[in-house]
Amino acid sequence: MGLYYSLNFHKPVKEYQKNDELTVVVNYYHDGKKLKISSDVKVQLKDWGGTSTNPIQKSDNDHKSKNILCKSLLSEVEGIIHKIIINGQNPEVSLIKQYLKQVEYKKVTKTRKDVEYSVLFKEYGKQLMEDVVISHNYKRNVINSLNQITYFIKEKYNGIFFLVSNFDEDFQNEYKNYSVESHQRNNVTIQKHIKHLNGFMKWCLKNRYVDYPFTTIKIPTNTDNEVIYLLRDEIENLFHFTDFDYNSPNHLTFTKEYVFDFLKNGSTTTYTNLEVYKDMLLFGCGVGCRFGDLVNLRLDNYEFGDNRRNGYFIFRMEKTHKQVKVPMNKLTFEVWKKYSSNKKREDFIFPRTSHGNPISNQKMNENLKVIGEIVGLNRLVRKPIFNSDNSVRCKSSN
Repeated sequence: MGLYYSLNFHKPVKEYQKNDELTVVVNYYHDGKKLKISSDVKVQLKDWGGTSTNPIQKSDNDHKSKNILCKSLLSEVEGIIHKIIINGQNPEVSLIKQYLKQVEYKKVTKTRKDVEYSVLFKEYGKQLMEDVVISHNYKRNVINSLNQITYFIKEKYNGIFFLVSNFDEDFQNEYKNYSVESHQRNNVTIQKHIKHLNGFMKWCLKNRYVDYPFTTIKIPTNTDNEVIYLLRDEIENLFHFTDFDYNSPNHLTFTKEYVFDFLKNGSTTTYTNLEVYKDMLLFGCGVGCRFGDLVNLRLDNYEFGDNRRNGYFIFRMEKTHKQVKVPMNKLTFEVWKKYSSNKKREDFIFPRTSHGNPISNQKMNENLKVIGEIVGLNRLVRKPIFNSDNSVRCKSSN
């Protein structure tokens, strides 16, 4: 059993000219019998690349869309084979023909519509990752959202050829209900997934894989949630608490995990993990930036004023790409001074991992509650958890 691309030759190859156009076909071979399935994608002989994943070479001006349509047909046939096997049948050529007739296989190259969704997901993700303007975190969020939608499609429509045109309001409502019932996701998370699906559909519209704008369903989100923040005296308590700093002999009571910062003279400075997390929290409160911006701040993001203590942090926000200018205060200056000593201007303010990566947001969040308990920040915060209709399911205390 096998699947592969070829051109639909009607005479010996040597009788064709390099500019002759031929139709691309998907060949299915099983038990000595072969089935040709026409894609109606046409390509000049000189642009044909053979049986690779992308059979049409870049010399064809429309190679991207043509390759996507070829892969869509191949994916459809694979889905039919998978469905036949699941049904306990032998995927012989005659049975594949019957299934193709049942799904009324469409000539998609004339309309460029009804392409199998996973093919376009892959192409969209590939183009997204190649975009140098978009931040890494945003790319990761988009791919994660589309992966969650893919898991849902595979679970609900297993073995069925799922077209990109099936992403409609009914699908969104099904996905919303599935997310709440099976994964207890809140509306904010569901809204984020739908938002990234909307971005994908806009890309499809731009590339003419659909000819209608995508309409998103309305998902209520509560905008009156209590804002969780630190009070001034709580920030001061954090700032003056030094028992888990590496230089304090008391730190062994709380942690034996260390972070190393490499200096310009080749030496290293040692901190405890709780010490770094605390200082990052304090610095983030003073600068008011997102975690992704915080871990990427460098020494030269600081611009000195009339003296060293009244300068500004100037940086471009990772998510919005807007440049902001934040005045230095006493707290942020002390943290900056601590981590900038004996470093080069292009060095990051906060230490990196041994592999040169930024400190993990997840790791930091896991330890913030520990830090709060050690320092004595015991103020109770109640956060309601909402159902998909915006009613309160329960309240959690932190």
